[in-house]
Amino acid sequence: MMKKTFLAVACAALLCLTGTVRLTAQTRWAVVGFSANYMYAAPDYESAMETQALMGTLVEIIGEQGYWRQIVQHDPSYVAWTTDLGLIELAPAEMETYVTAPKYICIAAQSHIYNRPSSRSEILSELVLGDRVLMVIGDKGRAVRSMGFCQVALPDGRLGYVPVRDLAPFDEWAQTRSPKPANLERTARSFLGIPYLWAGASVKGMDCSGMVWMIYYLNGILLPRNASQQAQCGIEVPLNKLKTGDLIFFGTPGNGQTPDRIAHVGMSLGGKEFIHSSQVVRINSLDPMARNYYDSKTPLFAVRIVDKNGALTAQSAVPSYRSRYDADAAGSHYAAIRLVDSPWYF
Repeated sequence: MMKKTFLAVACAALLCLTGTVRLTAQTRWAVVGFSANYMYAAPDYESAMETQALMGTLVEIIGEQGYWRQIVQHDPSYVAWTTDLGLIELAPAEMETYVTAPKYICIAAQSHIYNRPSSRSEILSELVLGDRVLMVIGDKGRAVRSMGFCQVALPDGRLGYVPVRDLAPFDEWAQTRSPKPANLERTARSFLGIPYLWAGASVKGMDCSGMVWMIYYLNGILLPRNASQQAQCGIEVPLNKLKTGDLIFFGTPGNGQTPDRIAHVGMSLGGKEFIHSSQVVRINSLDPMARNYYDSKTPLFAVRIVDKNGALTAQSAVPSYRSRYDADAAGSHYAAIRLVDSPWYF
């Protein structure tokens, strides 16, 4: 019944698939069904958490062990394990329908999906900032609304209602994202006080690179997930000429025989101040004379992802530039891409 509901809702607005998504009979596709799904290094809750995937994210299933599924997340690219309860597996045709179906994005820090158009009704699921759910289209080809609520379909096909103020049509929202420095700073400051969570990439908890990823995602740019990968995007800028939105990387300097070891990342607020997730999302300074001076880790270098107008900077491809990065990123080059250019988000 749930699958039939999903197909009826999604097929109502089936469009041409214009992305470069690979569809093969062998590929197993799934959609993340939890608001912030935890992904682990191994099929064991006691293994290290790797990252979080937001509701509505399309993933590939590449392995299986009991109720655990090994998945590949795209944009950012990541391989990890999660449990089957948080995934809704789709047949290839259903996957294509899902990609092209109209969706909402949650624009509130936290919200809920209710059983009826009332906040007093039963809660079907929580929602967090950045989650995506299917838009329900009525007989007249318009999104269904009732009593200040949007009707939505969860990835598993259940129908529910979300306050109108907490959602935006995803395609319209994505097209209007502008990663100008002022917008990046506004988003970053909205995260102040969120506790640090290793591998966190949502408002339920963030690590340093998860915070940076969320800031840029909410402003229309998809960065790689890890700090060592993010460091290979954009162009290098001097630490004494930082602009708002520049990424500052911290760690252990190389000694000539070993490269710099990146251990932390923050986002510049211009000048000496920067925002980062370290115990909690907070603002510190690179100035040794400042009261909020950050002396826990050594600043290594900085990169600029976007210019003052929000345009992506040229991607560095100088081999010697890569040599400073962690061993797991050596020899690879990562790029920032615009959200509207990713087939995985539509």
